[in-house]
Formats: sequence, C-alpha cells, structure tokens
Amino acid sequence: MLNVFDIRGIVLRRLQSVVCERSQYVAIGLERSTTTALLSDVPQGSIFGPLLFWMCVSPSDDVVPCASMQYHQYLNYLILYTALAPSMFNDLSSVADCNDAVSIWFVENALLLNPGKTEAVVF
Repeated sequence: MLNVFDIRGIVLRRLQSVVCERSQYVAIGLERSTTTALLSDVPQGSIFGPLLFWMCVSPSDDVVPCASMQYHQYLNYLILYTALAPSMFNDLSSVADCNDAVSIWFVENALLLNPGKTEAVVF
C-alpha cells in the first residue's frame, strides 16, 4: 500500500516508528497484565490514526464504481447510492453485486463492515 501513496524516506521512517514494534498491556487499578508485543498498532488518540485508516480504505475507490453506483466516504463511513427508475425496482441485482464486491474487498483487506449498521433506503 505504501507504494500507492509513494511514501518513502523520512516520512516512511516516521510512520514506521509510530506503528511498528509496539506493545500493550491492560491496567485496572494497581493490577497490570503482562505486556504483549504487537506487530503493528496505531496509538489511540494519535494524529496518524485517521490518516492511516483512510490510507487503508481508500483503495476501495477501485471497487465502488460498479453498476453506476456513486459513493461517499468519510473516515469509517461508506455510503453507496444510485438513482433508479421505478421500472428498475424489479431487478436490483446490479446494486446487490456492487454491495457484494465492496464487502468482499473489505474482507480481503482484513477490514470488517458492520452488518448492524448496513441499511438500504429507498426515497
């Protein structure tokens, strides 16, 4: 993914220093769990969090323009929409196919969509 954004040199080293070779533990009161090494992580509250998340999901741009669908993406929200004539309501397979393609892309890239927040709305 880094080659998609042409990240190199000092910027790459800075990002690596933030997300690589990190560890975590859980503390409750005076009790503390053992420390566990993480392969990668973005510190909570980090200014890099939204940027790195956007970098992870922005390649979905290549998946969405299917079946004349439009989309709006803002951080962790992805909205698919299209205009349909009433005569098209009988066959929504192209809409379903686009939804499936986006869902598959997310799964293949280790990202999850929340089915509880997924809706279809007709205006």
